[in-house]
Amino acid sequence: MLLRRCGIMLLPVLSGLLVAGCLEVEVSVDMHQDGSATITERVRLSRELLELDRRLDRDPKAEDLVGRAQIDRRAEQMGEGVVVERYEVERGEDGSIEARTVYRIPDIEDLRLVNPFLAHDRVGRVMRIQFSPMYEPRTGWHRVGHLGMSLVTAEEAPPLPEDLEEAAPAASTPADLQTLRNLRPVFADLLSNSEVTIRLSYPDDSEHDGVGRIVLFSFRGDDLDAHGRRFLENEEVMLRILQLDFEAGIIRENVREGRHRPTGPTFRGRWWGYQRFRIPPTEHLFEKYFKGRPKSQGGDQPD
Repeated sequence: MLLRRCGIMLLPVLSGLLVAGCLEVEVSVDMHQDGSATITERVRLSRELLELDRRLDRDPKAEDLVGRAQIDRRAEQMGEGVVVERYEVERGEDGSIEARTVYRIPDIEDLRLVNPFLAHDRVGRVMRIQFSPMYEPRTGWHRVGHLGMSLVTAEEAPPLPEDLEEAAPAASTPADLQTLRNLRPVFADLLSNSEVTIRLSYPDDSEHDGVGRIVLFSFRGDDLDAHGRRFLENEEVMLRILQLDFEAGIIRENVREGRHRPTGPTFRGRWWGYQRFRIPPTEHLFEKYFKGRPKSQGGDQPD
């Protein structure tokens, strides 16, 4: 029963990993002074991935996911007022397909993103950006006149299968764990040529180029762990990933910055930087949250 339930839990993720082999995804959310945002999305599907996908009896096909119909559908799901400003597809000489799409949304607070924090909440959760104005210096992290920025749940995730109405227990018997260990090399190989990055930028005059940047999620197949070895070759890390235990201490220890880990992954969640972003307000956000308040609270009026 335990292995069956764990298997049911893993199926959506494992099938996703199969499609993720030789997959590159970059998503950049760029905030503007007027409150709007530009979302730039680049997706590259390798020849190997496309050939594998054509042999699988399922729909939609990977190639369909970067077709214009799916792009328009994705725009509808990203939030109120989203428009597709640019869309282009290029077929490489090596048989790959790369799609580049630029979306625009009038108000970044209406933007909806798939949860980039694997260690926080269920797979498929939809998130939105929430701003909290800092009117007083409550802690050393607070800065009057700045905004706390966090990603919070926007709406309920799709329901789980009936077999998973209760949380599936982690594999614990030697046989269960050995089964997952045997799967590790397979999925490590599938992920070895993959790259997924989700980043956010905002206007910031204190930066040399006037732009502040936050990496929400980053993973490359050649990332290193905290010991300078390939992240995917860390057996204990991969075991936890196959168990969907993204909040495990072994993962936390191997994604932290360290002198032996110059090119490691970025996973965020309850245990690292979650809800701990601080940014200066854009002109639009100043008007919304600070205008009319005394200067001692970050506003534009005398105390």
